[in-house]
Amino acid sequence: MPRYQYGRRSLPSWKVIAVATGLIIGGILIGISLNRQGKVDGKEEMRQVVQKVSVHYLLPGEEPTLATVSDKSKLSKQIFFKPAENGDKILFYEKSKIVIIYRPNVDKIVSVGPLVVDSQDAGNILAKIAVRNGTNNNTKHDELKARIASALPNSQLVEDTKAVRDFPQTIVVDPTGGKNKALAEQVADLLGLKTGQMPLGEKQTSADVLIITGTD
Repeated sequence: MPRYQYGRRSLPSWKVIAVATGLIIGGILIGISLNRQGKVDGKEEMRQVVQKVSVHYLLPGEEPTLATVSDKSKLSKQIFFKPAENGDKILFYEKSKIVIIYRPNVDKIVSVGPLVVDSQDAGNILAKIAVRNGTNNNTKHDELKARIASALPNSQLVEDTKAVRDFPQTIVVDPTGGKNKALAEQVADLLGLKTGQMPLGEKQTSADVLIITGTD
């Protein structure tokens, strides 16, 4: 399955509701969780957006994928998407390796960058993962475990317990105190989550990475 890669990290290719899409722009890793930060739009809207963008830019002959930015705050730390605003349209051209941000309310192209496709499997992360439910919602927790299984197929779930308290946000934690910081960041990127410190009161784990389900 094709994967998009940005820099040294590899992300799974998006589907209709994707875990994450990675882009290589200027050598910095960025990720867009389309199921949390954007929506995949229909073919008619895609056709209309392509027609408008083609007035300003010579587009490839292939059919792109269209997504809409719905929460720019979740993209603010990602350099390529920093100028994006809610409502902006993003065109992904996989074969031609181009990504375009278009702002329909002013009919202007915001950014254009290269999209690099890598055939490497994102499941090459071999990690022991602990999950803890920081909510009273077992369905949300099960959904997170399903996302982990999909994004990290070669990793091992070694713990599934209840957190000591409720958490407002789902976080990825390095339980080793820094040794696995890069691994925790990579897992967070793949899942479209944020990293955090080991919460006070949570017991230690022998896992490489701890993920706590939050109510967000």
